[in-house]
Amino acid sequence: MKSSSVRHVKNFKFRFTKQHSAQINSLTEQASIELLFEVEKVILKIQQNPNLGTPHKIEGIRRYAIQRFSYLIFYTVLEEVIWVIA
Repeated sequence: MKSSSVRHVKNFKFRFTKQHSAQINSLTEQASIELLFEVEKVILKIQQNPNLGTPHKIEGIRRYAIQRFSYLIFYTVLEEVIWVIA
């Protein structure tokens, strides 16, 4: 997986796939800002407890719902890196 951006939060590195970045970029500017704010709040929660999301049908993948936007974050944890897939 190639990443388009990396954010450091405490001990974990977060990597976002190009697909995830494209989804964010397709939103209007205001919606993008609001969604990114919510995504960052969720990332902090996931950083504190990587098992917070609901297990997905694909083994090793978890999902976390952002209710305000009807948006799901799919991620996986590989060693010290949390990959945000979509």
